[in-house]
Parts: sequence; C-alpha cells; structure tokens
Amino acid sequence: MEPVSVTSSQVLSVGTKTGVPAWVYQHLYQHPHISHTLSAMFAWSSGELVKILGVRAGVGCVLVLATSVTAFLPAPLPGQYNEDAFWRNFPCPEDAAIAPCICSFSDNFTLTCSDLDSKEQLAEIFKATFPINRFDYFVLENSNIGQLQKGVFGDIAFSAVMLDSNNLTLIDEEVFATSYNFLKQLYIYEDNMGDELDFPIKDINQFTKLEEIDISGPYKTIISLTLPELTSARLSLDFMSTLPATTFTGAPNLITLTLESSPIINIEPDTFKSLTHLESLEILYADLSNLVESSFAFNSENLTYVYLSENNIQTIEVGALAGIHGEAELDLSSNRLEELQEGVFIPVVKELTSGHINLAENPLLCGCDLLWIASLSDEEKQRLQGVAKSCNINTEDYDMDTLLDFLVYQCSTHTPGSPQMWVFDEMLTIPVYQPVNDVTSLMQAAATLKIREDIISHESHTVAQCKKHAVADIPEILLAFGDIIDMTKKKKTYNDINEDTSVPDDELDSVMATLPTVTGVVVAVLVTTVTSFVPHPSPLQNSLHYDGRTSAFPCPNAEDIAPCTCLYDTSASSLNLDCQGVDTDQLNTVFSASFPVKVYTMLQLYNSDISTLVDDAFQGVSFKTVVMAQNNMKTVSPGALRSSYNTLQNFYITEDNSEEVLSWPLSDLVNFTSLENIAITGSYGEVIPLTSETLTSVTLYMYELSKLPAGTFSAAPALTRISIQNTKLSTIETSTFESLTSLVTLLIEDTNIPTLGDKSLAFNSTTLSEVNLSSNKIATIDPTAFQGVSGAVNIILKDNSLTQLQETPFLELLKGTTGTIDITGNPLQCGCDLRWLVDVADDDWSRLEGLTSSCPTDESYSMDTLRDFLEYQCSSLSNP
Repeated sequence: MEPVSVTSSQVLSVGTKTGVPAWVYQHLYQHPHISHTLSAMFAWSSGELVKILGVRAGVGCVLVLATSVTAFLPAPLPGQYNEDAFWRNFPCPEDAAIAPCICSFSDNFTLTCSDLDSKEQLAEIFKATFPINRFDYFVLENSNIGQLQKGVFGDIAFSAVMLDSNNLTLIDEEVFATSYNFLKQLYIYEDNMGDELDFPIKDINQFTKLEEIDISGPYKTIISLTLPELTSARLSLDFMSTLPATTFTGAPNLITLTLESSPIINIEPDTFKSLTHLESLEILYADLSNLVESSFAFNSENLTYVYLSENNIQTIEVGALAGIHGEAELDLSSNRLEELQEGVFIPVVKELTSGHINLAENPLLCGCDLLWIASLSDEEKQRLQGVAKSCNINTEDYDMDTLLDFLVYQCSTHTPGSPQMWVFDEMLTIPVYQPVNDVTSLMQAAATLKIREDIISHESHTVAQCKKHAVADIPEILLAFGDIIDMTKKKKTYNDINEDTSVPDDELDSVMATLPTVTGVVVAVLVTTVTSFVPHPSPLQNSLHYDGRTSAFPCPNAEDIAPCTCLYDTSASSLNLDCQGVDTDQLNTVFSASFPVKVYTMLQLYNSDISTLVDDAFQGVSFKTVVMAQNNMKTVSPGALRSSYNTLQNFYITEDNSEEVLSWPLSDLVNFTSLENIAITGSYGEVIPLTSETLTSVTLYMYELSKLPAGTFSAAPALTRISIQNTKLSTIETSTFESLTSLVTLLIEDTNIPTLGDKSLAFNSTTLSEVNLSSNKIATIDPTAFQGVSGAVNIILKDNSLTQLQETPFLELLKGTTGTIDITGNPLQCGCDLRWLVDVADDDWSRLEGLTSSCPTDESYSMDTLRDFLEYQCSSLSNP
C-alpha cells in the first residue's frame, strides 16, 4: 500500500480541525496502514469530524486510526513502536550530527551544549539539518567559546538562551537576530577572570518580547534598556561603579529588579521612579556610602520589598527614601549607619501600615538622635525593627520601651548632645575614669556589674548621691530609668558615701583607690557640669592597656588556644570556637588552657588529624552545636563529649575520605538530654538504636550502611524528620517507622531497595506530610507496603524502576490522601495495568504526577486522551 499524497495546506487544515499538531499528520500519513484513513479525514469538515469521532479532538486521532489498531498500535500507546530514525529523532536533528550537544523534546524543545572546545565546534554543530528551526531553550555551558560570531546559529531561533561559563569575551551584534521576535529569557554568566568587559549584548533592545534577563560577570558598563515587555532583571556586573539614571526608564513594566555584587558607589535621583509596576528592588554588596535625595524615590502602588542590606551605607539624606508605603518592607540591615535622623525616617514610618524597616546589624550610637522614636505611637514603633539589636542591648533584659524611657529622661532635660557618664573600670590594676558618651555603654556597664546606684540629678552644678556596693549575685534587670536606677538582690559590703556637694578630685581619687579589684564596682554619675565631679579626662582613657586575660574575656587568651580561635559575637550573643589543622596533642593542649566561660555556642573542628577523639576530649568545656568534618577520625570514644551531655543540641560529623568502614560515632547518645539534630555523613556502616526523648531530626548519609534494623527509631518518639541517603540499604524492615507519632518527613534516596515489602512504610503519625523515595531502584511494591498514609501527604517515587502501577496500593493511596503521588522518571509500560485509572475522578487523576512523562507519549496526549484510550483498548481484556 502506497502512502497517500497530502498537501501541506491539507495537513494544516486537519491540524486546525482536530487540535493535533500538524507535524504529527505530516509523518503519520506516510504510514501505509493509516494513509487511507487520513485521506478520508482530509475530506471531512470539522463538524463531520466531531460528529464521527464523538470524543475530544485529541483522542479522535487515536480512535479513528484504530480501524487497524493491531497493525500499527499494539498496546499500550502509539509512539512506542515507531522504529524509523526520522520518527525517533523528530523534531530533533540526528544525535550524531549535533554531538556533544543534546536535543530533547518533552514538555519543552531544548538544545543543550556542554563542554565544547571551540567556537569552530559550535559553528559545525549548527550546520546540521534541523527539522524545526525554533527551540524553547538553548543552553551553552562550561565551554571554551571565546566569541559568539554573527551567523553562527544560522536560521535557528530561541525563546530562552542560557550562556553559562563559556569564557566569552565577545558576543557579536545580531548573533541572535533570528530570535529578535521570539526571545523571552536571557541568562548570561561568566566568571571574573580579571578583564573588564563591556555589556555583553549590545543589541539587547532589539528583542521585542524579552521578559527576563539575568546577567552576571566581569562587566563594567550597562546600556539604557528599552524593553517594554521586561518584567524581571537581575544584574551582577563585577566592575560597574555607576548606574545611569536612565538605565530603566525604557523598561516601565519591571516587576522585580536585583543589582547584586556590583561596586556601585552612587544611585542618582529618580533612578527607579519611572517603574510604576515595581514590586521588589534588591541591591546588595554595593558600596553606597551615602543615599542622596530621591535616590530611592518610588512611584509604584505595588511596591512590597526594598532590600538594601550590606551596602556600606553610612548616611542617608532627607528625602532619599520616598514612595515606600503600605505593606512595603525596607531592609537597611548590616550597613554602617550610626544615627537615625528624624527627617529621614519619620516620613517613611508614617506611610507604612503593616510594613516595617529593618535596621539590625548597624553600629548605632543610640544617643539622643533616637529621641524622636518616643513620639511615635506603639503601632508605629513596631515598624522599626532591629534598633535594640543594633544598640547591642541584650533584648532579653532591655526592650525598646526601656531604651526610650531612658532617652526621654536623659535627652529632654539637657542641652543637645550626648550625656556624659563616667564608669570606673575595676578590672584594671589602677583606677581609670572611662568616659561613656552613649546610652548603650551605660546600659552594658550597669547590666554587667553587680551594683545598686541611686542617682538623683539636679539642675545645679552638683551631683547628689552615689551609693557604691560590691555584690556577688547575678546581675538583675534594670527595672526603670528615671530619677532612680535600681537593681535588686544586692549585698552591701561598703558603707554608703553620701555627698551633698561636688566631690573634690583628691577625695574621689582616694575613694577609688580603696576599692578592691573585683567585678562589681562601678560609679556612674550623670553630670551637667563634668568638671564639678571629675577633672579633665585622664591621659589613660584613650589608651587603655588591658592585660591579655581581660581583653580576651569571655574568650581564653588567643596564644593559649592557638591554632584554635575564639569569637564572641555580641550582636548575636554567640561564643564560638573554631579549630582546624590540629592534631591530638594540640587539641589536648588547647583544652588544657584556662577557659573563663565553659559553655560555648558552637565548636567547629575540621581538616585535622585526630584518629581517636578520647574520653572527655574537651575537658569540661561544653557546646550547644558541634560540627566535625574531615578529621581522619576513625573512632569517637564513649564520653568524648561528656561535658556537653546537658547542652548539646546539634551534632554534625562528616568523614567521607576514610577507606575503612567506620563505626557509629555517638554510642552514648542516650546521655544527651537536649540533643535535637544529628547528621552523620561518611563511610559509616552501622547505626545503633536511637534512644532519645528530645531528638527531632536525623540525617544518615552513610555510604556503607546496608541494614536498618526495625527498632532503629522506636526509642526516639519525638522524631519529625528522617533523611537516609546514599547508602547500601537493600530493604526496609516491617514497621520501621510505625512508632513515630510525630513524623512529618521521611526521605530515603539513592539506595539499592528493589522492593517495598509488607508494612515497610507503615505510619502512625497524623502530621505526616512527605514520603520521598526517589532514586532507589524500586521495581515492585507490595499491596500492603503503605499503611496509615492519609490526608495531605505527598508521596514521591521519582526515578525508580517501576514498570507497572497496580491498582493496589495506588488506588487506595489516591483515595486516602489529598497530596500528590509523583512517579516521574519510571520506565512504565503504560499498558492495561492502568485500566483502574479510567474510573478515577479528574481531581484524583491530576494528583498522579509524572504519568505522561513516564509513559512514552508526547504532550499531545492529555489525561483525557489516556483515559479514553485505556477504556477503549483494555475494556474487553480480563487481565492487563
């Protein structure tokens, strides 16, 4: 039987009538078994087609062609049995002609080229015959191209172009000329090799449909963008120091704009004011020392996020921030602001409703420049976040109201300027009067030292009473600032000193000299005339010489713990110890040093040579988090972390360079009373039964683990998350997880499990939300494998070896849950084993993700198409 001659117009006509892509017909009509059917179809009108087929247009092709289904369409579906090379590759070119590039056609038509050696190789690839000259995506990555030359892509057009790490120093104009009317997405990333380059796409404004750009690399300039369809732009230009005010005026529909890691030193006025649809602006890692008037003026009703963190901002001019209103968030954290001027921030605060301004991690002086905050309503005050943290005030003791009460008292009764307060530092061997010119220092001093201070301020030149006490108790919270600053639970050891007039200099020195060098002695006096109380500042005050112990506190002396280092972060209230490149003897020496404080936030021990971590290795020093990585550690002795039995919350260990099979590193797990998270990574071959009332998360990335006993987790009832990856597990025992009543997430990935047996995935948790079993070589599933799975649970079975989806357990899972079941990437036969899906409701069917992609069909076959085919093909068969 000879193929029927069909014209292109007839093909296009039928494509229009049926909704099936024309190219399908262009190749089907050549098939000898269906040519006459197609010939008849071309003679039908669209009404006749609908009347004759009586089903959806897409499935109509299948049912009409089924007149000789046994000849060309054996179960399960059409595309499987077409063996000719053209059909197999269409719409892609021949594989060999474009190698090493790869063409793929599933949801998108994509061409990916990786690891090319030269621009000549790229040019040769595009000389191949391309059946279709328009791609959804073109990816060129990790290649040595140097230059993209005009004409290299011939007549090929792209909707999205992604150029990543290709040593590109030049892209000719009109390289993508054939894509001028198609390109929607443009991504360019080049490593910074030291050379400063011009903006890479000089003809970017020729792309009439461009919606998204993402450009990163060693570029020093940018052109003014005239792209009316552009909605998203991300620019990371390593050498761009200037951003012209007209850069975005020709892109009025921008919604999101990100400028990252560009050394911009100035934003010109009204740069963003033309962007009337802008929702999000992010600028980070720039060098914006000063924000000038109108530099961040906006005119968008949709503005929700202005992120200016980590830009070295030191000053902000009045009027620099405008048009930030409603629910918008302004993030100025991690800059170098020392003052918050009323004229800058009050207009913004007043315009916000539920939005806020984040000022955390700035070195604020917290003087009388903040007094304006006291005039705000409580609701308005809540819009200023991070002020107390930037003042370095322990927010557990001092809230914003405490700070404001003190500012009202201190700043409203004196002439403008910061008050002076003098603190006697008892830690020195000689008395030194140390000036304190801001609220922060006073509050820190008063909170640290154990005292009672009754301070009564007068308008005269005198200072009233000072009562000095050394106490041994833990410091109490300062209850109020005003005429009296009071700390409770005091213990007197010295007589009160009451002075009704100014304290003579010699008497003050005499009194100070009698005070012992112990923590807990302070004199803090508010003065209107400093000279009435203390002479001109001591010459020592600007050049204090602390001994090593005092200057290091709360850390040990640096030389005593080298090569380890100690870091105390006052803003985060964290005390961390970092050790790398140490051996066993050095570790012992480090922890034999004098540690003023015994409880640390975190220990990091890495890249060291410690084959055995011995019992009580840290000699009484405890940690909340321990991170150990690549230490050649073969053994962790029981009791190695005994000093952290009551403090350890997080334990992470990685040893993936060992050629030996390692034993479980935390054999005394039961002794840790606060442990919440553990992660074990490396050549570990066993796991013990986990006994812990507090453990909530377990990650086992254990390359040599081949067995997981059923009782592994039974004595850890608080577990909410279990992750088991990259192991040699070949089975999951019955009821391994059934005792975990709080389990939320189970991830088992990259194992050797061929079968899910009876009750291997039995659960008893009402909070279960995800069971992820990706990439495990699972080929069969016992009908009773899943038990107790209900509600909003997502089940992920991606990239396994399933060839069939049996009614049991999959129908029960669909009916019993409201989440998704993902079977993407399985070699399903898609035969009549799927007959049970015919009666499944549309909503349930849609939750079975990846079915179409796992079946060898193209995107022409929808859920309804597959359902109709299964009903037609399998209804008369008793067995799949």
